[in-house]
Amino acid sequence: MGMEEYSKLRRFWESDRGNLLLSCQLIESYAKAGQFKLLEEFFVLALADIADQASFKLARAKAYLGAGSFDTAIELFSDCTEDPNHFRTYSIALCHYLKGDFSSALNHTNLLIKHVAIAPEIKLLHARCLYFLGEIGLAYDILSASINKASTAELQGLLAIVAYDFGKIEESQKSAQSALEKDPDQHDALVALASCELFFQRSDNARTLSKRALQLFNNSGRAWSTLGQSLLLANEIDNAHQAFSSATHFMPNHIGTWHLKAWCELIKEQYSSANESFNAALALNRNFADSHAGLAIICIHSDQDAEAQKLIKTAQKLDKNSFTAKYAQSLVARKAGDEALANNLIDDVLQHESHIDGTSHLNIIGMLTQGK
Repeated sequence: MGMEEYSKLRRFWESDRGNLLLSCQLIESYAKAGQFKLLEEFFVLALADIADQASFKLARAKAYLGAGSFDTAIELFSDCTEDPNHFRTYSIALCHYLKGDFSSALNHTNLLIKHVAIAPEIKLLHARCLYFLGEIGLAYDILSASINKASTAELQGLLAIVAYDFGKIEESQKSAQSALEKDPDQHDALVALASCELFFQRSDNARTLSKRALQLFNNSGRAWSTLGQSLLLANEIDNAHQAFSSATHFMPNHIGTWHLKAWCELIKEQYSSANESFNAALALNRNFADSHAGLAIICIHSDQDAEAQKLIKTAQKLDKNSFTAKYAQSLVARKAGDEALANNLIDDVLQHESHIDGTSHLNIIGMLTQGK
């Protein structure tokens, strides 16, 4: 909005200073344009003429929220003494959520979730906080209990994501499809359905859905990750690696995506980069076996055999069935000239076929052994 348009709104306000709606529109227009000094000057000037000062103060806080100034918005919402329909508390929770502070957001949604007549958007925000804090079962229980014929596409899309991560693949598919029938652009549903397609090794479908999701939100780490997995399944290693690099940029706290990025780097024999990726995963949580075993693979390639053995033992303590640890053991055996043991270890992995975020052990081993 240019100065001429500000002036036009201001002239309207000058002739009707007590008009709350007009005052709020001017506050919002200043915030959208980043003109916060003008916003504050106008707020002080207009406040005395507004009868409903509580609503005007909320509008000021909401304007900062809409402009992405979350810390200021939190302060302003906190100063608002009235809380019509829990708007103030919900808004503070939303600010914390958008900042990525899910624990603080959950503390505020906890104040609201006990109310019987809770608004659907509060339940959604509460479930999202639980999900991002790793409480997938609790998030699933809240969402599944809220589903009915009138459920919104957003609720069904979020349930689809949560159900997938909770291991309920069929329910995830159904919920995603229902959401997309109501809203073809429902982002969570697109990503969840892409994940389901990956589970069934249908890489082309997964790629199409992931690209649709990214057209809507290009900063979606989850969508970049599902795209990377679909490309990895199709042996498009360079493109997959680029997608995983974007995924870890937008979603830096997802251990599985760091692992997949590292696998691409192992396949490309970029051991220094793989080392960085596995270490990034390890820094997030030291209790994942595949992070230790991945570093063991790098040690084997750099002739640090003693360190590799230590890392393999650590991985096996954490997960005796770790695919990565068994693959590392096979490399140790092959390096020692024991082809029979190496082959037996690989066969053992393939007999217990499962999925690594949509990419099977068979696919990864095939690419590694064939040098693709």
